[in-house]
Amino acid sequence: MNDNVMAAVVLGAPRSGTSMLTNITTALGLYAGEKDELFWDSDFYSNEKGFFELLELRDLSKSIQSERHMLMMSLDDKLELIDESVHQSLMEQLIVKMADRVKNMGNGFVMKEVRMYLAMPAWDKAFKSQNIDRKILFIFRHPEEFAGSQARSGGHYDKDWSLKVWYYKNAMMIKYLMTLEPSEYVILDHKMFFESDDNIRKIAKVLNREDRVQDALGIVDSGLRHNNYSREANPSIDKGILDMYDFLVHHAETNEPFKELPPDCYNNLKRYSDEFHRNVVSRIAKDSSFKNDVMCKEWSNHVFRTRFDIVKDYFKSFFNEKGISDIAIYGCGSTAYYTYNALKKAGINIAGVYANSYDRELDPLGAVKHMGNVTLLSEVNEKLDIPVINTIVQGADKVNSSLLEYFDGDGIFPLIDMIYDATI
Repeated sequence: MNDNVMAAVVLGAPRSGTSMLTNITTALGLYAGEKDELFWDSDFYSNEKGFFELLELRDLSKSIQSERHMLMMSLDDKLELIDESVHQSLMEQLIVKMADRVKNMGNGFVMKEVRMYLAMPAWDKAFKSQNIDRKILFIFRHPEEFAGSQARSGGHYDKDWSLKVWYYKNAMMIKYLMTLEPSEYVILDHKMFFESDDNIRKIAKVLNREDRVQDALGIVDSGLRHNNYSREANPSIDKGILDMYDFLVHHAETNEPFKELPPDCYNNLKRYSDEFHRNVVSRIAKDSSFKNDVMCKEWSNHVFRTRFDIVKDYFKSFFNEKGISDIAIYGCGSTAYYTYNALKKAGINIAGVYANSYDRELDPLGAVKHMGNVTLLSEVNEKLDIPVINTIVQGADKVNSSLLEYFDGDGIFPLIDMIYDATI
């Protein structure tokens, strides 16, 4: 057991200052991991100061996220936290490893990964199993700053979608924090880091590191503040999103614990979910090439989560009309998993699941567990006389062409086209 070890968990939506906040905790003396164990940069995500998150935690969080078959910028109309993860033992192992490293240092450790919020009840069980006192540092950012930073990070997320995702992620974190005692967490407004030292002093107090405040004061770089949006309402932003922001600001300023969700939270989530669906359908209708956009990757999973029966019935009708009773699936991610389930419930036999590349040991998306064995196309020695559904959304046209080398059945069916036809 680790009676004398404390830990901090940093929670917040991506691009909300979680890396800056984690850096502050390291200046206060918490251990984040060795430099070669941390995620620093990629072609898609950029942060010149570093992300301060363990690669091991990053991989684990991706796997846990896959239990809900969601992606980084998924939008949902439900607030469902993971209470018990199939990866529970791996979560405990990582906590034990970090605790063992700091046990004799007296400085505690910090964990940060922007997907952690989804399974915090499960993470709390893992901390409790090791008798570790953990504190939650929750940071939020102005929704327009979040959307702008999201665009600069390299993603092609449109502003309206990003604002709705901001709402969903913060609602999820509020729901979790409502279950905690007030002494277990602190609420931090990203904007206030650039206006005073109060946030750093709040962090130091909850972590019992008040003697290290001076070491952390130089961490906040004014260059990290790319925008300076006022708190006043922007008429172009939905009122529900502005109400959420005011709700968060109020709790950060007053230090009042969360006792309830913002007004009309579930109604807003349902409305945002429906608006997101209509927006994507409309954009595809105007420009079919939009099907290759990252938004459609998120949208395809969103349709499965919110309109599963519609897609299932469409599969049944479509393949019955074509006289197809057996079909293969190409892809082994969350969209493939949904496709697998819908086909099974539609009475269509799955002739195999295929992928171009796949880590059999890590199985980051749980494809083996959910769908059985995954066959690599490099292991296919002759053309397969079966039709196939291509569940890859981004670059689907190119993938469709490549699949002609391996499949010679009744056709190659792009999933994105089928979902669109099912829902219009």
